[in-house]
Amino acid sequence: MFFKSRSCFKHKAEYLYYLQNDLGFNDLEICISGNRQDGSIWFSEWLNFFELLHKGKNEVVWKNLTRDTFIEKCTHRRILDIELVLDIDDMNINDYKYFNQDLLEKTRIVINTLIENRKKLEIDSYFIYFTGSKSFHIHCFISNLRNKTPNEREKFKRFVLNELKCDMMKSSNRTMIALEGEKHYKSGKEKIEVTDIWK
Repeated sequence: MFFKSRSCFKHKAEYLYYLQNDLGFNDLEICISGNRQDGSIWFSEWLNFFELLHKGKNEVVWKNLTRDTFIEKCTHRRILDIELVLDIDDMNINDYKYFNQDLLEKTRIVINTLIENRKKLEIDSYFIYFTGSKSFHIHCFISNLRNKTPNEREKFKRFVLNELKCDMMKSSNRTMIALEGEKHYKSGKEKIEVTDIWK
């Protein structure tokens, strides 16, 4: 199976459609986040993207938002069944071009470990994103995970995330992740794909 990153798509809706239709993830859910005046973060209801596509484009789907407006404003998506997300975090970084050396070293270790074990882990493709908020997200796509039960998938993800000391919350079968190409809910900066972090 061939996988594409967010940068291959001009519009967010096209990317979401690709995840849902081309990659066959009918349980894709999306939501919106925002900041309150006190600095806390709010999240909307999670809505199923497949079901949204079957509603009228001007139909109100959440509060006063129409289907198309909700999709346009969404900031998070559910992690796919065939996707392993490694969240590498550090509290002392604000720009990936000036990252903390500890974070750089940890990211290098994670990437090198993935490359060395790519065949064993059956990783088809992976893409690296910087959140603009002191962390990198590595999205790994493993088509063979669809042949496992939900419990087996979660167990596999938990094992890999634990071995690599990444955020264990990303192992759950129903977890949201900041949407690629959108402003990150913590930093307010775009979550961008990076290819030059080793230079």
